[in-house]
Amino acid sequence: MEISTGIVKLYKNAVFRLFLGIAISLLLGEFLANNAQNIHSIIVIKLLVMLFFCSFGFLSGFAIIDILGSVIYSFHTRNNQQNIDKEPLKSFITHIDKIKFILKLFLMFFLLVVTYRFVL
Repeated sequence: MEISTGIVKLYKNAVFRLFLGIAISLLLGEFLANNAQNIHSIIVIKLLVMLFFCSFGFLSGFAIIDILGSVIYSFHTRNNQQNIDKEPLKSFITHIDKIKFILKLFLMFFLLVVTYRFVL
């Protein structure tokens, strides 16, 4: 039970997800670069490229959105206290989770459209 909670806690770390996405995409890119001429099915190559884009986008892109949202939030709560009650910051602070969710939806939609267009 402790191992699974440790893995979940590690995966919730945005920096770990960022580097995990970079590592997985680099490994897939290296595999594709070395073995693309040996794979005779174009569908398999396209699926591997889709997996490359999605692994980088979903893991690293979502982690970047989480990190940037947290950095902006902590900066304004720590260094910009005099303007925190004014409207743009007040809305941002109260709706930070919704903003990050919407940005992740846009990124997911973009990645799915790009990978779908690549397959066709």
